[in-house]
Amino acid sequence: FVLYFGKIIQAQITITSADLPQVGQTEISYSDSAGFTNLSIDGPGGNKTWNFTNNWFISDTSYATFVSPANLPGSGNFPTSNLAINSSDSVSSNIFFYRNDANGFDILGGSYQNASTTIALRLSTNSHFIPLPLVYGMVNPFVRTEISIADFSVGSLSKSIQTTTGTSTCDAWGTLSIPTGTFQVLRMKEETTLVVDSNFTDTTNTGNHFVFQNSTSNPSTTTRYLFFKNQAPSMVMSLQTNSGGKIDLSYYSQLAPLGMSDLSSTGTMNVFPNPATDVIYVTCDGREGSTFRMFDLSGKTVYSYQLSGVQKLELHTSCFERGMYLLEITDGEKQTVQRRKCVLR
Repeated sequence: FVLYFGKIIQAQITITSADLPQVGQTEISYSDSAGFTNLSIDGPGGNKTWNFTNNWFISDTSYATFVSPANLPGSGNFPTSNLAINSSDSVSSNIFFYRNDANGFDILGGSYQNASTTIALRLSTNSHFIPLPLVYGMVNPFVRTEISIADFSVGSLSKSIQTTTGTSTCDAWGTLSIPTGTFQVLRMKEETTLVVDSNFTDTTNTGNHFVFQNSTSNPSTTTRYLFFKNQAPSMVMSLQTNSGGKIDLSYYSQLAPLGMSDLSSTGTMNVFPNPATDVIYVTCDGREGSTFRMFDLSGKTVYSYQLSGVQKLELHTSCFERGMYLLEITDGEKQTVQRRKCVLR
């Protein structure tokens, strides 16, 4: 920053590929659909001050770990991908593919599958979703096409093609305060208009005979404001406004503590119910020397218990703040670690 006639002027920042998601990073997102309702967004300009520290009403907490796309199911459909999110479990498969390089960050597509539904999604654009390097004053017009094919196990396939046009503009910069801290940020305003929404059906269920069903061409416009900072997670806050220019959806992000990216379903550790309200139960083999620990998202230990011989732990949670926690059991004999996440609501 510089001092100009007694006033502190914050310097503009530049966002590069090094600031955007990398393999091995886990990001936590907190969504709010009520806290800032009817609040307006200010206009463009420099050296702004935005304070969103208070009034959050968290409706959902989620996490995403970025991994290498190599050998993931469906990776062959996205040969340029160098980044992916794999949130698959024993019930469903959910994989998305991305590309992060010096020229921009792109969402390429992905797939979702459970016992009754399979959805494949491919995104294409004539410009990057986030052009890089990102600097104040940058204007990026775009046309995007989203093609999704769904199999709902009802004897036919459905295909949807959506085309949107829009412009993203880095229209402001300044200081942003949110619950996780205060940051120097660059704001990108993204205005997107849905131009065509077409639907097709293939009753042969082969994917080769899609027949046009209907098309919607009633344009609808969405405006988002994305706030970027240097270092992960770069996109630290997002606000979406309604047709009246008022905020109707928002979220902020932070990096997960060490170990959150190493979450697997292996081992004997189970946590239920999850999400939880008043009590959680943790079951394990109760091996001699085992220790249970509970961490908040800053990495602070908020609870610990020696589990030797204990195979079921009942933990009352009314004294803990609502949010996401990392639960860990360390086997003192074998020095093995089992980790699970848990959400308190």
